[in-house]
Amino acid sequence: GISSFYPEQIQDNPIIPNIILTSFKKFNEEVQLDTAISYKSQITLSPNENVFSFEFTALNFINAEENKFAYKMDGFNKDWITTDASNRIASYTNLDPGDYTFRVKGSNNDGVWNETGTSIKITILPPWWRTVWAYGVYILALGFAFYRYRNFELNRAKLNQKYEMEHFEATKLKEMDQVKSRFFANISHEFRTPLTLILGPLGKMLGKLKGSEWDQDLNLMQRQAKQLLDLVTQLLDLSKLEAGKMKILVSQRNIVPLLKGLTQSFASLADRDNKTLSFITELEDIQVHVDRDAMTKIINNLLSNAFKFTESGAAIQVDVQNLQPAKPDGNGHLSITIRDDGIGIPEERLNQIFDRFYQVDNSETREREGTGIGLALTRELVELHHGSIEVSSAESTGTTFTITLPLGADHLKPEEVSDSAEDLADEALEDQLVDETDVTSSSQTVVDESQPILLIVEDNPDVRNYIKSDLNDHYNCHEAVDGEAGLEQALDLIPDLIISDVMMPKMDGVEFCRRIKTEERTSHIPVILLTAKADLESKLEGLETGADDYLTKPFEVEELQVRIKNLIEQRELLRERFKQDLSLVPADLNLPSMDEQFLEKAIGIISDHFSDQKFNVDVFSRKIFMSRQHLHRKLKSITGRTAVEFIRFIRLKSAALLLRKEQGTISEIAYEVGFSSLPHFSRAFHDEFGCSPSAYLAKHKAGD
Repeated sequence: GISSFYPEQIQDNPIIPNIILTSFKKFNEEVQLDTAISYKSQITLSPNENVFSFEFTALNFINAEENKFAYKMDGFNKDWITTDASNRIASYTNLDPGDYTFRVKGSNNDGVWNETGTSIKITILPPWWRTVWAYGVYILALGFAFYRYRNFELNRAKLNQKYEMEHFEATKLKEMDQVKSRFFANISHEFRTPLTLILGPLGKMLGKLKGSEWDQDLNLMQRQAKQLLDLVTQLLDLSKLEAGKMKILVSQRNIVPLLKGLTQSFASLADRDNKTLSFITELEDIQVHVDRDAMTKIINNLLSNAFKFTESGAAIQVDVQNLQPAKPDGNGHLSITIRDDGIGIPEERLNQIFDRFYQVDNSETREREGTGIGLALTRELVELHHGSIEVSSAESTGTTFTITLPLGADHLKPEEVSDSAEDLADEALEDQLVDETDVTSSSQTVVDESQPILLIVEDNPDVRNYIKSDLNDHYNCHEAVDGEAGLEQALDLIPDLIISDVMMPKMDGVEFCRRIKTEERTSHIPVILLTAKADLESKLEGLETGADDYLTKPFEVEELQVRIKNLIEQRELLRERFKQDLSLVPADLNLPSMDEQFLEKAIGIISDHFSDQKFNVDVFSRKIFMSRQHLHRKLKSITGRTAVEFIRFIRLKSAALLLRKEQGTISEIAYEVGFSSLPHFSRAFHDEFGCSPSAYLAKHKAGD
């Protein structure tokens, strides 16, 4: 039982032990990793995996119970935590998301330490609300909230400024409105004097020259002057209403004959436009206190609108009813309904049609002319009678205006009632029939095919006939009522020149001109634009679309004739230049790019078919994608030659160029440009150039 040893033989253990991790646990349960924990360099944990532990050991088996250890978690522990072999586990709970490094070092039984030890990187992911994307969303949300708040403050400031401006401008606008009313009143008075002096002599001239060659022109002048006088009168009435100076003077009358006469005054217009006009009344005698002149203006305005906004074949109806009073001691009401089957008014615009100068369609391509005065004046006149006017309408189904006037005299002031008794026998209108005869002659004029073809595109029939009447002697004139119809006729006729108004329905003159100039079949046609706009911007807009000339209304017919003559003569000079220049496409023709491209294309097609004996106008028209008629007219307009002549001309021009360059014998060149017979080639060449091919070649060699 006695142990003996030699003390000098006992030595300390000098071997530095390796330190390794032996186990990794989450929530006290060991985790099976894809590789052993001792070989892992990093572990990534989710936000809720924040309770974990590491087990470690030292590879020293001599008196292993004396091994010592120290560990710490970088980012969490500040100092090393020491432990012995009996406690080789490091546990951590509730670590914040982030990056950590767990380090552990150890010693052997004799206290020799491995200072390097081992380590493993640990990443605890943050929850979704603390990710980079979440912070980006937070920043965007804050930015959006700031933006909305800033916008709110700016809008509030703008609204405050707008309110202050509106409040400030209210007085100014009222003053301007008064100035405008005075201006309308003054200018209306100024217009009436010269118009009266125009209409008076016109009436005398019509009486003396009735049935003469001037009868049609004088009737046109009188009709337009009366229309202008009516517009001036409406402006004057509107100015009086705005100033509160317009009064009515009513008298009791049977209103049925008055309304019937006013309706029948549109009968000739209904016949001319193929529209049905009817007057319906339950009673032949309805006594009402009205101002006859005001009632005439009311009915005429409403019927004019009805005719203006209904198509041919539609119906217009005037219905008069005596509405019984709601109370036994009441007087009842008169109802006048004017109904049409026209184009209707959009529902969202119904509340604006009685505004002054308002028009449902303010575009330059509106189909019906108007000033926006009539309905505003109508409502004011109805309200002066203490009545009301209502409108109901829907697009494409028609419009109904209903006027309601109170019966009896209880609603009237004493100064509004006339004291003088009117002659009821003269109630019916004496001479109210509106002269709406269309001055367009129905007789067919003899067409001279040798005259240049003119296309007149103008929506006003009087202006159209006025232009046509002065040009018919020298040109073959055709007409179109708007841009769409004008485009169709231009493509069909291929006229020598087009005269077009700018403000037209469906398609205005500027768009019409642009379409003409960008269509290959019509791009060569000169276009003269007529417009009432005299400003430079409007002229530039027209000219930029390719218009060749611009004429401001009112214009002199003599000036129009000179401009037409000049443009047509310019085309003649271009044709002569094309005939005389030996180049296939002369460089200085100054043609529009589309026409130049057309000529180059046409010459290219002919050149490609020199050797084709079957090449003719039919093949030519198919290759260039035009009908024979259109091809003939376009070539005739640009070059002065028909399609057949143009083909022969290009063959001969090509032959002349080859002869000048001495690129073959006469026979070889004749066959090369498509002539199968040398005598035929010689005759054609002589007819075109005035000498035979051999003489032409000799002149060229002599340097002539």
